[in-house]
Amino acid sequence: MKRTILFLAIFCFVLSGAFAQLSFGVSVQQYFERNEEGKLPGFSEAWKSFQDGEGLYWGLFAEIMAGKLGVGFSFNNQVYSNDDPLIDLPDMWNYDANAYLAVHLFGGKAFIDPFAQIGVGQWGFGFVESSDPMMASWYMDYGVGLGLNIGIVGAFVKAMWNQQLDEPVEVQGGYAWEFPVMPFKWVFGAKVIL
Repeated sequence: MKRTILFLAIFCFVLSGAFAQLSFGVSVQQYFERNEEGKLPGFSEAWKSFQDGEGLYWGLFAEIMAGKLGVGFSFNNQVYSNDDPLIDLPDMWNYDANAYLAVHLFGGKAFIDPFAQIGVGQWGFGFVESSDPMMASWYMDYGVGLGLNIGIVGAFVKAMWNQQLDEPVEVQGGYAWEFPVMPFKWVFGAKVIL
């Protein structure tokens, strides 16, 4: 998994010379289930959860843009550190690795940047030191977002719907246990555009 992430990062960097723009930055995402009324959270609820700082997956992303079309990769994670000196357990994490295609209505560097996105990813759980997850699932996601850009810096928010795929995740010696994918995530981010 770590080799795949490194390969994709180098791949994006090398290909950026052939395209008009490269953007990269930080993102934070938070997953949500439907409430008892069957509704997903709105922006204000997501922003409050973000400010509270609970359940956040922090990470990095890079996107290569040619005109209105962008191809990107993001990696976000949440680490669980063992702080108990009496229990000798290694650190564990949840991660979300995602490759996506985005269409920016006015171009990726426009002051107001509405966009649509579709992608595939892997959501998993395991030991940080291990190259294979204990639990993982493939998923497809799709959604919309809005960015604001000033020169080479920008910020964005996006609402993404997730659909778990049936394909099992291969690991050394077999398959990882299924890791149920949450149906929705809000993503906040900041970027630099080259």
